[in-house]
Amino acid sequence: MNLKRKICGLMMAAIMMASNCGAGVYASGQEADGAAGKEKVLSIDVEQAIELAMQNNMDLKSLDVDVRSAALSREMAERAEKKLSDGKNRLSDASESIGALEQLAGKLPEGVKLGDIAGSNAAVAGLLEEHPEFSGLDKAGLEKNVINPARDAIESGDVKLELGIADVNESIKDKLDITASRYLSMSSSTKLLTTMAQLQESVTGSGYKIAGKSVALLTRKRYYDVLKASRIEEIKRLALERAKRQYEMARASYEEGMKAKDDMLLSRVQLNLLSAAYTKSQMDRKNAEIELKRVMNIDMATSLRLIEDFSTDPLQADLNAGLAQGLEKRIEMQKLMAQYVVDKLNFELTRGPYPENTYQYKEAKVKLEKAQAELEKGQVDTSAQIRQSYESLVCAAQMLEYTGGIVEDARESLAIAQLRYEEGYSFETSGIKSSGLSDFAGTIVEVIAAQERLADVEEKTVDIIYSYNLAKDKYLNDIGTY
Repeated sequence: MNLKRKICGLMMAAIMMASNCGAGVYASGQEADGAAGKEKVLSIDVEQAIELAMQNNMDLKSLDVDVRSAALSREMAERAEKKLSDGKNRLSDASESIGALEQLAGKLPEGVKLGDIAGSNAAVAGLLEEHPEFSGLDKAGLEKNVINPARDAIESGDVKLELGIADVNESIKDKLDITASRYLSMSSSTKLLTTMAQLQESVTGSGYKIAGKSVALLTRKRYYDVLKASRIEEIKRLALERAKRQYEMARASYEEGMKAKDDMLLSRVQLNLLSAAYTKSQMDRKNAEIELKRVMNIDMATSLRLIEDFSTDPLQADLNAGLAQGLEKRIEMQKLMAQYVVDKLNFELTRGPYPENTYQYKEAKVKLEKAQAELEKGQVDTSAQIRQSYESLVCAAQMLEYTGGIVEDARESLAIAQLRYEEGYSFETSGIKSSGLSDFAGTIVEVIAAQERLADVEEKTVDIIYSYNLAKDKYLNDIGTY
């Protein structure tokens, strides 16, 4: 619809309202506090809002438990690795000692006790110095009371050690979703399990950071939504105040016979339309505050006093540096890299005991290839995301440059239109002609059009500043600047 048709529509509406007396103006003012007691007010900046949201977010609390659980699993894996390694060393030492004792017993004459030859045999003397209780034992007694029980204990320890290693292999099989039956040595299995637990702790921590990043981004957006809605509300309030003054002037001029009744009616229509727009802006601001309170998980009855931190300072962004940083520091990339490291280690440890024609080798290789493919896909996706964020930032920055001085120009245009109307200057200007208002030069219609242009310019400027701040935050987040 062109502007002339819109003006004609306003004039018709004004004529239809001629029988109504007075203007239905919505008075602006502070909300009444119906609740008993002192109103709870929360004054915060965006970083404090993010901190509050992080503290109160139930998903993050649950993930924090997972992080501590992963740390405990890592400690248990490291302890199991040390316990198995120490056990194997002790069994090896015990087996070596019993072997030496068996050699000594083999050289001991029948019926001769160890204590009888201690003076002439340095080895026996050393043994009795450590175990004086063996002095009354002969060869048969030594085998029955020492060597055989020790051999049984070592064999039992070997069985327990093998069972422990089997448990480690089974745990690895479950965690890596391995279907082919296989068995890794103690050193390989414990090394892999410990590495998996360490990386799982890192991945779980990364998951917590990813969730925290999402909460922070959402909180920041909701915070900016409130700031934007508050600015729009203020713009609507100022537009309403201008319309009030214009209506009062038009009504006074009409009552004094200086202006036509149409001027008063059109001013009243504009006043009521802006009153409705202001009321809607109040609703939008309140709804934006509700969304922010919900993200922060605070009492909905709390009044918010937000510290505005919209920035118009240009961000010096280097795309190549951003790509390099994002591929290294992005939490998603760290998670994919951790999985690749686990599957690569699993393959290296599997291909030692299992040749290429075995299912164990083939399955480990397939898992490594999949992890590598996922890592490469993540690199492509992350690079594309960073490039898109960079382009959005550059575009938003350019748009921001174009807003310089346009609000002041629109205000000056309105002042000129009001002066032309008050003084009755009806000559045509280039601005009037370009707006399609040649027939309304110097009239109330020109003033209303100038008021609408100013409000529109103010709103678009706020929207561009808002978009620039969101684009800047998203770019910094996408390159891993947390």
